[in-house]
Amino acid sequence: MCQRTNISYDARLRRKYGDALLIVTLIFGVGLLFTGLSTNPKFSDLVMTLLVPFMPVLTWALKERLQHSNTALSPTSLGAEWEKIWACALDGASEADVKNDSRDLQDAIYQHREGSPLIFDWVYYCLRAANEDQARHAAEDMVEMAKKALEGVRKHEAHRPIQ
Repeated sequence: MCQRTNISYDARLRRKYGDALLIVTLIFGVGLLFTGLSTNPKFSDLVMTLLVPFMPVLTWALKERLQHSNTALSPTSLGAEWEKIWACALDGASEADVKNDSRDLQDAIYQHREGSPLIFDWVYYCLRAANEDQARHAAEDMVEMAKKALEGVRKHEAHRPIQ
């Protein structure tokens, strides 16, 4: 469950950060443009005093958003791998197999995180409560799913003929 939470939490955080970064940058740019236009400048003054200084900020924001959007997509394969492990565990796979597969997935999660761009700590803290709430609900759903799977296994074992 922790691995699934880690995968979805990371993707959700990166998508929200990238989207917010782009929106704030565009709002700032449009505000800057309207402020500049309100002084009725010549076009060349507008370009040289507002557009040129703003371009590095816009370029950085677009690059950051693209990096985080791409990074948010890569956990999709990790999520699919987790789904396979979870299904095998619910179907009664051996503990050793589940442990080995889980260890491999943990290594892949680590590799993903190691190669990912960083997010400011304050962004993490701003989104923390909502992300933890979603993670808690998902974990509760998974526990219910596991309970139902275990009940099915117990019923199947109770009806199995003694050999």
